[in-house]
Amino acid sequence: MDNFYLSNDDERDELKRIKRKNRRRNTFLVLMALQVGSFFLSYYLGRSHKD
Repeated sequence: MDNFYLSNDDERDELKRIKRKNRRRNTFLVLMALQVGSFFLSYYLGRSHKD
């Protein structure tokens, strides 16, 4: 029974670590998407003013 509780804690810690890693990667992807989106937006706005 003790082993079960220990492995359960280990699994929970592992899940926490994976979630933290995924959150960090998701934040990075969101920031990159915002940056790329703002770049294209400013590019098209700049082009429309020149016409």
